[in-house]
Amino acid sequence: LIALAIAAILVGLGAASWRPVVADFRLRAAEASVGRSLTQARLAALSTGRTLRVCPSTDLRHCASGATRGVAIVDERGSPAPGASAALLPEGVRLTLNRPAVTWYPWPRAASTVTLELCATTAVRASRRLIVSQAGRVRAERGAPC
Repeated sequence: LIALAIAAILVGLGAASWRPVVADFRLRAAEASVGRSLTQARLAALSTGRTLRVCPSTDLRHCASGATRGVAIVDERGSPAPGASAALLPEGVRLTLNRPAVTWYPWPRAASTVTLELCATTAVRASRRLIVSQAGRVRAERGAPC
């Protein structure tokens, strides 16, 4: 019985030390998922000749401000873009943008410059940033603690 109690304590201590690793994994998974949606929207705008937006969403189909579950890819009318895949955020990750949406126009070198910040909502408070240049390219970097 004593051995079982000691084992339970050790497992509890070990689980706490994994929190930063799990938070970092969730942030990187969110970064990859949102980054894919951004790149897909850029390529779709160029190939279809339509203006597309990537925006925060609660239902992964339409734009919505405030608390989000992920991002949606929509056309000029706000309808889901055909063939586009939304990005679902993992639990414990919050998304903020410095503009309401990222917009891609159907010609090269035409995108709105936007910074998207993914923040861990756990005790770890780490963040990652996705930065969209005017050329429409997406780059990632480590952000300041949230």
